[in-house]
Amino acid sequence: TRVAQQVLQEKGQGRTLPTSIAAIADGEYVEVALLKTEKRFEGRLELVRGKPTVFLNTHGRSLDDPRVRFTLGHELGHYFMHRQLLKLSGPFHDQTFRFSAETVQREREANEFASECLLPTALVLEHLRGSVLQLSVVEALAARAQASLQATAIKVAELASARCCFFWEVDGQLMWSASSDDWRESYFPWSAWHGQRVPSQSKAAMTSDSFAEATVEKSVWCPHARD
Repeated sequence: TRVAQQVLQEKGQGRTLPTSIAAIADGEYVEVALLKTEKRFEGRLELVRGKPTVFLNTHGRSLDDPRVRFTLGHELGHYFMHRQLLKLSGPFHDQTFRFSAETVQREREANEFASECLLPTALVLEHLRGSVLQLSVVEALAARAQASLQATAIKVAELASARCCFFWEVDGQLMWSASSDDWRESYFPWSAWHGQRVPSQSKAAMTSDSFAEATVEKSVWCPHARD
């Protein structure tokens, strides 16, 4: 996060939303190559004739697509923080990161870099100030930042002082969740939530005139549910 904040300052970004991810790459010794392929990868950073190159798979989407923006931010995070790990010689297809047991940590760092670039902490807190934390607030922030709802919800959950948790379900399967550190129910296994009582002020309980707790099916309080 600190590296991202420094880069944003140096590039004149992070003062308003949305952030220009292209501006972050401008002036850097890195190429960005756009691909459109069905192969199952979003992006990667490699050396091409000695120069760091980000290969960005757009899947036919525009550069303004929230997922594409996050992927580019993620790969630029690797560039700014981990490029010293790139090999200096060898065949093209082998010019990849040499990750060891620290792989997960470095991927997390790249995600945090992308998150801070797209959703600068100061601007997120400004957006949330004085608002009742509910899904519409997160949706408005995501649209303003040109960030995905998932990335925005995770960022909000990290910064929220009130207990909150976001669950996303698709076709009856829990895809991901994000909760604030003070959400006391977070120690429950996600699978245990089916038919359980939910905390007050949850999306399940929230109506225009009531914050009462309720016993609900998990699908009722997941924004992408079919039911």
